[in-house]
Amino acid sequence: MNIDYVVLTDDYVTLEPDGMNEHSFSFEIPDSAITHDALLFFKAVADNVENLKFRVFVNGNEEQWAKYSAVSVATLHEVVGGLRAGTNEITFTIVEGRGTLRVGDAVILFKQGNTSGR
Repeated sequence: MNIDYVVLTDDYVTLEPDGMNEHSFSFEIPDSAITHDALLFFKAVADNVENLKFRVFVNGNEEQWAKYSAVSVATLHEVVGGLRAGTNEITFTIVEGRGTLRVGDAVILFKQGNTSGR
């Protein structure tokens, strides 16, 4: 079994409740990928926030949410499921609050090969 990855972005996208409050990244994974227990890593920079809540969706399924009440810079990770061979989509959405959220340096790691030896 091998570990592979896809860089979703090495730049930042800025989300704001009163502006662009959602952004999606589409990516491909090969047919040989094991589509459960993938790892999503990304940097989140919250600025000038007041109860800013965001959610992360993988192919339409909510996988993570966070809420910020102060300026914050963090690298977050989440074990995600719901990937499929072929085209996938990860969406970051602000759902409430005020402020700016910059999301960047996003990478998803997944397994390839047989399922033994998890």
